[in-house]
Amino acid sequence: MIRRIRQKRKRKYTTSSSATESETEVDRKIEKVRKKEEYMKRVDTEKQRQKVQAKIEEQLIEEEVARRVELIVAKRVKEELEKRKDEIEIEILRRVEEAKKIMEREMMEEIQRQREKELQESRRREAKLVRVKCIVKEMAIGSLRALGPDNLTKEGERRMIFCGRVGIWEIWEEKRLEAEKLQRIMEENQRKIEKQQREMREQMLEQQERERKELEERQRRDEEMRARQRAEQELILNRKNAKRDKIKFTFNAS
Repeated sequence: MIRRIRQKRKRKYTTSSSATESETEVDRKIEKVRKKEEYMKRVDTEKQRQKVQAKIEEQLIEEEVARRVELIVAKRVKEELEKRKDEIEIEILRRVEEAKKIMEREMMEEIQRQREKELQESRRREAKLVRVKCIVKEMAIGSLRALGPDNLTKEGERRMIFCGRVGIWEIWEEKRLEAEKLQRIMEENQRKIEKQQREMREQMLEQQERERKELEERQRRDEEMRARQRAEQELILNRKNAKRDKIKFTFNAS
């Protein structure tokens, strides 16, 4: 009888012990699931944080790159223009001198043509003067014959002087008109020289401005490319560092 009672107690104890062990196992599994969920939440949170941080860093890098590019481009353009300033001034002076020589040569050729023309006119005037003198002489002789011997001296002198003055005045008037014409030609040539010099200076300034813009654009592209490469390298390096931090975090969580 005692034996039966002991066996019953033993079976009861075994059943109770098995139930306790089952409950402990369930609790461990629940705890494990809970820890796993917490770990996954931390991993997701860390991923989101890293993503936001990477986006912020990328934006900051782009802004910093743009700022540095502007500074570097402005500095290099200024340095390059300072280097080329003397060259540009020399080129402008050279072209102006060339244009000036061309205009001077053209003006000298024009003056030479005018001199030749004036020489021809002078010869024509001399021939005309000779004819005038002959006419004056003939008129004077005719007047003297008409006046007779009594009024020969005074009236003859007056008529000869009058005829001579008429011929001289005509010659002087022609010279004056030709001198005025030559002066107008020289003034016109001078205006042409000044106009061409202004146009050449304007062209050189426009060329200088175009070269400056091309240089600035070329340096801007080069700097942007180099800055983009540096930014990509920094971004890759930051991602590698983030992965190493993630691995450390995983080991610590485990």
